[in-house]
Amino acid sequence: MALRRLSTSSIQTNGKSSKLWDQTTFQSGMFALATVTLTSTASSIVFSDIPANYTHLQIRMMARSTTASTQDGIKLVFNSDTTANYSNHDLWGNGSSVGSGALTGGSATYGRTFAITAANASASIFGVSIIDIVDYSSTSKTKSFRAITGNDQNGSGEVDLSSGNWRNSANAISTISLSPVNGSTWASGTTAALYGIKVA
Repeated sequence: MALRRLSTSSIQTNGKSSKLWDQTTFQSGMFALATVTLTSTASSIVFSDIPANYTHLQIRMMARSTTASTQDGIKLVFNSDTTANYSNHDLWGNGSSVGSGALTGGSATYGRTFAITAANASASIFGVSIIDIVDYSSTSKTKSFRAITGNDQNGSGEVDLSSGNWRNSANAISTISLSPVNGSTWASGTTAALYGIKVA
């Protein structure tokens, strides 16, 4: 999608003012940066050397962990920072019950979203997640993320709405590590794609 920039000049017609197109066109939209598909188990997927010339980032992930459970979550670590610089909030539902949770203050050493499938779920069922990271390249504000994650296990499953932040205002996000919350590995077939979003 191309957006045309309007100039500060204007024309007057019968007392009405109109902006002029200054012949400069901005390219905005979503751009594929990297995709990883695992052919064997792995403890994490890492996107590094992320360019800083986009407005936001989006991660699209189809994942299953090897944890001995029906569900797991995605742990997000920015710039290898595992200190207590994160806050997380979650809302979830499974068709019969709902809940909420938070991990803030000195106990949050990573970002998170839940409802990815794990080893005890039906074979070959993966969870999916879309994670938006807002203003990731800013060097003057805290970085926020939001996610929708879920899985369908043929009559059961869960959807999770998550949000949080990385309380570092001085550094752009240049590296993102994605690993299972419960410390296991990603199953073969897990896929993660990183996109840059430009807003004119």
